[in-house]
Amino acid sequence: MSMKEYIHHIHGNPADNTMLDCPDVSCKYNADTYDFSKICILFFSIVLLIVSVLLIIFSKNSILQMIASAVLGGVFSAIVWLITVWHNDKTNAEISRIEHRLYIVDSLINSINTTTNIINYETLEITSCDQDDYIKRLLIFVGKLTNIKGIKEIDCSKLELKWLDGQDCFIDNFLKKFNHLMENPEPIKSNYDIDKILNLNEYILKTELTRLKEKLLRQRLYVICGDAPVDQKDVDRRIKLKRIFEIFNKVKNNE
Repeated sequence: MSMKEYIHHIHGNPADNTMLDCPDVSCKYNADTYDFSKICILFFSIVLLIVSVLLIIFSKNSILQMIASAVLGGVFSAIVWLITVWHNDKTNAEISRIEHRLYIVDSLINSINTTTNIINYETLEITSCDQDDYIKRLLIFVGKLTNIKGIKEIDCSKLELKWLDGQDCFIDNFLKKFNHLMENPEPIKSNYDIDKILNLNEYILKTELTRLKEKLLRQRLYVICGDAPVDQKDVDRRIKLKRIFEIFNKVKNNE
């Protein structure tokens, strides 16, 4: 990650609006501080590497040469360590990316399962959205679709729903038809038909989000446990590579 990306991602501590808190929780030692520490170690190791090599070549003091040689060995160990953890960092980055998407999908699924409440601030009454109020249900559903469409981490362009007339349409077309309906109110079908269509669309949305969650869980399992699927064109190459490793392990274990 370049320094430009570090600067780009720097942001202030957000003002949380929660009434409850966990005061012993901290995020001081996170991925950014870890990466920055590795950069400092790498920079310091390179400086020591150059100084040690110069001392070994140009110094005539045998004690300094001995110390420089010992330092040089430690520097090589640090560089080998950095090379080793590079792959682990890539793996952790993939897991973090998947975990972030899982958090988003879980939030969307919870929003579907949660009953929408309406607060009357004049009477201080809290009432749940009436299932028979199809206009409110449609508005709430469109709000959920707009929210999903605005999440850049999720590609929802292939999400196929039912419009109020029963015709299939993708999410973009569904929202366009809804905007057109709001600008030019038209008579729609009976409440019974709207109820069936809304129930079906809510079922489709929840089902597809659940499938996406299951896919993300599989991908996380592949990253953690290995044995990830490969493209068909790479199958033969991976099989040959696996056989080479099996032969190497047998020789190593004297089998």
